[in-house]
Amino acid sequence: MASNEEVEEELLAIDAILEGGFTTERDANGCLSKIIIRCSPLVASMEERSYVGLTLEVIVTTDYPNKEPSTRVRLHPKEIF
Repeated sequence: MASNEEVEEELLAIDAILEGGFTTERDANGCLSKIIIRCSPLVASMEERSYVGLTLEVIVTTDYPNKEPSTRVRLHPKEIF
């Protein structure tokens, strides 16, 4: 795995781009294991107009950066009646 310092520098770059719009999970050793980014339309602050959102998970393994992280996208639709 890349040194913890390298990974932390990458997180700082992500933070600058997303302006803090993500969370992270770490393993028992304190190493990054997952980056979770939640996206929703600008109208999401207006509950009655927010119909969809998604979550992007970037799963970092101990082989990073030699092996690219895996990703998972989850769509969160809101039922419309």
